[in-house]
Amino acid sequence: MTQSPQRFDATKRNAAERADSAKELLAFFINQHTRVLEYRLQKLVFYAEATYYSEHGERLTDVQWNAYMYGMFSEDIRVALDEMESDGAETKRTIYNGNRTITYLDPAQTVDLPDDVETFLTGVHEETETIQTDELASWTKDHPLFASTRYEDYVDFSDME
Repeated sequence: MTQSPQRFDATKRNAAERADSAKELLAFFINQHTRVLEYRLQKLVFYAEATYYSEHGERLTDVQWNAYMYGMFSEDIRVALDEMESDGAETKRTIYNGNRTITYLDPAQTVDLPDDVETFLTGVHEETETIQTDELASWTKDHPLFASTRYEDYVDFSDME
């Protein structure tokens, strides 16, 4: 575990830096499952981000979120997952809701997160492990940030203040 927490940094503007900021969170959630779809990972990371922001007034990552038809979505998360796959994360190509997607298999990767963030994410996992993915998607659509964001615009977390 590192001592300095990973926090939102508005200066990280390019996609690679934003994607990098999410890899540890993604590895944490992938490690909690035998297999997990990108769709669920998208919803889990947003759930964690929104919950953490409401409790601490800070972001966990630098990723940009969009309000889309199936709830919150981040292209930066997709980029991070693609990079993780290229770096050797075990995956299986599958079809979900008629769309090609990737199932991420438990990589047993070492996760290097600050203790407080790992404790928080463990709580998120415990809260969400019995919730169906479609229910998480509905949660993201019911979230006030979804309502305050025009379709395909980026979410502004300061709208929660």
